[in-house]
Amino acid sequence: MPCYAQTASDNFPMGHVNAMIYGPTGLVLSEKLRVGVSLLAPFVRHSDHRHRAKEMYLVVSEGEFRQGESEWVLLAIGALYIIHHTSFMRCVKGRSPCWRFGRLPMSSS
Repeated sequence: MPCYAQTASDNFPMGHVNAMIYGPTGLVLSEKLRVGVSLLAPFVRHSDHRHRAKEMYLVVSEGEFRQGESEWVLLAIGALYIIHHTSFMRCVKGRSPCWRFGRLPMSSS
C-alpha cells in the first residue's frame, strides 16, 4: 500500500487531534458504539488516506473535503457525510478550525 503521508501539510502533526467519546477507549465505555471528535487546525491539510470501513461524520464547522477523485466540496455546519472504505478521503481547512464528530465502525475482532 502506498504511503500518503507526503500529502499532509508540514504542520499536520501539531495541527490535528482525535479523541474517542464513546467506545472501548472513550470517555464513555461502550462495546456497541464508537463516536469520536476530530479537530483540524487552520491552514492544515490532512494526508490522503483510506478508511477500513464506512464511516459517518457530522460537520460542526466548515471544512473542505474530497472523496476519491471527486471535486473539493465545502461542507457547511450541520452537514452529514459518509466515507466509503473504497475511497480516498482528503480534507483541508482554511482560516478557522474544522470540527467534526464521527460515528466509527466497531472492530470486527
